[in-house]
Amino acid sequence: MLIPVLCEKLAFQRAFEPDNITPCIERPNYVCYLTVMGVSISTSSFMLLVSALISLIQALILVPLSGFADLGDHRRHLLLLFTLVGGLASCLQVVPIISGLYYTVCLAILTSVSTCAVSSYALSLIPAYAKEYDSLHKNQAATEISSRGGAISLLCSTVVTSVAYAIAGTIADEALGIKISLALGGAWWALVGVTGRTLLASQHSNILPTGTNAVLFSLKSVWDTFALGFKLSNLFLAQLAFFLISEGTNTSGLITILIARNELNVEPRELTIISIATPLGCSVGIMTMLALIKKFKLNIKYVMITMSLLTAAIISLNVIGYYTKSVGLKSKWEVIGAFIASSIFYGPVLVSFRILLAEISPKGRECQLFTFNTLLSTGTTWIGTISVIYIIRLSGETRISGFLPLALVLLGVLVLSQMDLTIARTQAEFYATVPSPLE
Repeated sequence: MLIPVLCEKLAFQRAFEPDNITPCIERPNYVCYLTVMGVSISTSSFMLLVSALISLIQALILVPLSGFADLGDHRRHLLLLFTLVGGLASCLQVVPIISGLYYTVCLAILTSVSTCAVSSYALSLIPAYAKEYDSLHKNQAATEISSRGGAISLLCSTVVTSVAYAIAGTIADEALGIKISLALGGAWWALVGVTGRTLLASQHSNILPTGTNAVLFSLKSVWDTFALGFKLSNLFLAQLAFFLISEGTNTSGLITILIARNELNVEPRELTIISIATPLGCSVGIMTMLALIKKFKLNIKYVMITMSLLTAAIISLNVIGYYTKSVGLKSKWEVIGAFIASSIFYGPVLVSFRILLAEISPKGRECQLFTFNTLLSTGTTWIGTISVIYIIRLSGETRISGFLPLALVLLGVLVLSQMDLTIARTQAEFYATVPSPLE
């Protein structure tokens, strides 16, 4: 959340008034313009384009690497590599000589790509560890590992974020305060990542055949897994449903930030409340979901559908605000409340899909499928972002673009309802017994 805001503030420093001569002065509800590769774009659109660029680069880098990560013990090694790269990139934000707009964008790309990679490789260990249990306890183990791990990590990030913001909040320069927050978070990230990597047990699965090119082998493996996703119809439906739901939710978040910044004049310091409360809300939602699943033996698919519908109800506030003058993200506290409520519902959506994917992933392809999953939740946001930019340009109204994420989430729920979880589990077990092309 803070990286796009930081890029927008730095963009104002390089932007001009609509006459393209007078340097821009940042002020509420105002848009200036800057030239990027010969094209004039607004400062608000620049924030969205940075998010889109980050998402695209994530897909281009991480998908080819996912097949390689499933070989031998490379998953742990890549986990350490991206942890160090991401932590270093975040820490470099405070180096004085690296203070320009494009330097910040490059560091943001490194940080975001590393975050996506670490998330993918760590989550792909869930089925690897869960499948060590017998069939009776395997699903329960996946639920426990994913839920408790997700909640604990979010609680830790809340504490670290709070401390970072408390320190950065004493600095008058808002851009510098954001950079210090990112640097402190990066240092913590590197420390925890290195410690966690050291404690992880080796996970030897498939070995690269002698004389085989690792890059080509990885690309072939990714393609085979991608094709397998279409062959396993229920796995495909689950991935498609999650893509639609996550794309809608992420796009809604960007729209809400635009409304908060452009219409309600929400400052970066006020966004810190959201940044702290959001992971806390996610952890509360996740632990509540885990307790309900254990007590009432709930079907994980229907839990995901229910939480997605509740998320859609929060997203609909963007649409309601288009038609009414008093309700629908009309105040700063309403925006903060919407983010917190959405996190309480969307956190369980993320974890329930991880549990679902852990149950229906064929053995030996976990890292590839979880990389696809992470990219579906973060690496494809450029699709919704570009769509929102064009909708705003054509309509001249930010709130009307809220119809897009609402439609995506509801369509995702419809697709997920068509998936048969029992058949998906059977198919995963069957393909786990078939020799993998990696073997």
